[in-house]
Amino acid sequence: MIHYYTFKGNIPLATEYSEKCFEAADKIGSVELMAQSAYAVCATHFFTGNCLKVVELSRRTLPAIEEHHLERDLYAGGRNVYSGLSGFCGMSLGWLGEYAEGKTVLEKGLQNAWEINDKFITGFMEHCHSILSSSEGDGDSTIDHARKAIMCFEEAGSEFIVGIAWVMLGSGYYLRGQYETAKEHADKGFSIQDKIGIPYMTAWCSWWLAMIFCATGDLMCAKGCVEKALMLAQEHKIKNCEGHAWMLLGSLKGKMDPARIDEAQNQIRNGITILEELRQKAISAIGYLYLGELFNDAGRNEEALKNLKKAEGLHLEMKVTSKSYWLKRTQEALAKLE
Repeated sequence: MIHYYTFKGNIPLATEYSEKCFEAADKIGSVELMAQSAYAVCATHFFTGNCLKVVELSRRTLPAIEEHHLERDLYAGGRNVYSGLSGFCGMSLGWLGEYAEGKTVLEKGLQNAWEINDKFITGFMEHCHSILSSSEGDGDSTIDHARKAIMCFEEAGSEFIVGIAWVMLGSGYYLRGQYETAKEHADKGFSIQDKIGIPYMTAWCSWWLAMIFCATGDLMCAKGCVEKALMLAQEHKIKNCEGHAWMLLGSLKGKMDPARIDEAQNQIRNGITILEELRQKAISAIGYLYLGELFNDAGRNEEALKNLKKAEGLHLEMKVTSKSYWLKRTQEALAKLE
């Protein structure tokens, strides 16, 4: 029931079922059942953007699995629990800005996937790596992991998730500034994912397409895509995607109609507020970058400098890679101002 409602888009009901399952397992004191139900709880909370809950529960469950040497043995919904939990935890740590720990967790989950020789879960772990790398702004790493994810998903026949892996490949090329290649891969991924109709994945695919269209200067297509992402995110309670979408929508509004700067900055700030409430530092930093760029374009240099400094400080605090597209874009904007 948890898996059914998750993929049908009724995440609140899936979450309710998963928490009931975990409580029942806890009452009988079964490590195996608690771990299996923790996987379901983490999956549903991840899909709604509650990364703090995912990390909290994973930090309790993963060591228990290791202590009982159950890494290879536990499955839920046909998925290996240890690697699956590691994937949700690693991605969540990335969005929270805890990249070093996130990479360590993902590597352990990936190693386990190799050892059990499971193509789907190996692809899932590579996909999780691509998402963490993308949030950090590392285009090369995003491309590497996304390519491996696609290969594994295609070999496993996992059509329901391969589309978003193609979109993540596109995101890697976006981060490298190769926008036409990015669009080609993201278009392919969106076409696959949109036919399958899993709302969570379609929302994120729409957001990435909007990012790429914005970079190519096609602001009308970007607006259409981000509005679709926002609609799906609000309808299906995907809070972090909603925050992303509000920030990008505000940035687009400022580019398309500079006279509406107040409306634009309010939309960006709305997105930042949502993400700060979720403590997703990696993404709220991008919101401050958007505010800095918006004020810079309007000639409001003092406000631009304040927000760009805030974005730079967050990136440095998170110790992102020196190759980070987001850090470089922020520092280039600062250099022009200073």
